[in-house]
Amino acid sequence: MFNVNVFSAQESLSTFRFLPSDVSRLATALHVDAIFPVRLYRADATECLAILLRRLASPARWADLEGMFGRCRPSLSE
Repeated sequence: MFNVNVFSAQESLSTFRFLPSDVSRLATALHVDAIFPVRLYRADATECLAILLRRLASPARWADLEGMFGRCRPSLSE
């Protein structure tokens, strides 16, 4: 399971452009909805926002993000 708090402040800033505590607060403030219509995948709002922030901070292929988030490409894309 993904936990944004395992990243140091410096790692989080370079990876997501936000501090770990800010990613969680931002997900709450933006009312990120993590409900998927197909429901094959489950993720909390913080993880969904972290995936988006990572993609915006530095474009990468889904395959490149599998290790970081512990999810397969289809799950990340969803």
